[in-house]
Amino acid sequence: MCNDNPELPETTQKANLELKICDAVIDCIEGDKYDMKKDYKNAVNAYRASAENGYPKAQLALAEYLRDGLGLDKNQAESSKWLVKSASAAYTPALINLGLDLIEGSGVNQDVQEGIRCIGIASVLGDPRADFLVGLFYLEGFWY
Repeated sequence: MCNDNPELPETTQKANLELKICDAVIDCIEGDKYDMKKDYKNAVNAYRASAENGYPKAQLALAEYLRDGLGLDKNQAESSKWLVKSASAAYTPALINLGLDLIEGSGVNQDVQEGIRCIGIASVLGDPRADFLVGLFYLEGFWY
């Protein structure tokens, strides 16, 4: 599930601008950066459009909305699909979430080693939360 050698997508100025616009729209709809009432149905529409265009942050957000039933009915199978897509793009928060889901068997078939590997990849890519989890795995004797 997790790519050992994730290729980080090349970005151009246009792609960077599109990502900034996507992030701004998502932040605005969610109310993360602004004191706005959360509008989950519109957020789902924005996430879905951005996710279908390949934006990993939107793919992860859509996965979480589907998992929790925010703005739409819960759908664990579709949630897992979007989570895997986001993780496949080397988006470290998605790698961590996928890794934890694999370890716990939450929405996917349980595979502890694969889950630890996903989190290890996020650590190699520089995510400090993944570093913390890797340290816990070493402490608990889960690392292979």
